[in-house]
Amino acid sequence: MVFICKYGEEEDVAVVDVSSVPAEVLCNIEADANWCMSKLLDGIQDNHTFAQTGIQMKVKVLEELVSWIDEQVHQHLD
Repeated sequence: MVFICKYGEEEDVAVVDVSSVPAEVLCNIEADANWCMSKLLDGIQDNHTFAQTGIQMKVKVLEELVSWIDEQVHQHLD
């Protein structure tokens, strides 16, 4: 609904009558929404795959950070 504001005269998405929006505009809005969703999923996909490689990478970075900041804590956790 956020994208519909740039095509309509209403600034409040709660009052926009979607049935009055032309089909071509609705297709453009759908394309914008799909593009945004794909970008969002690209950013989090690694955290939700079988091997969870994104989470593993973040844990490795955290391990390196703890090692750099406090070697004793790193040794204790290792």
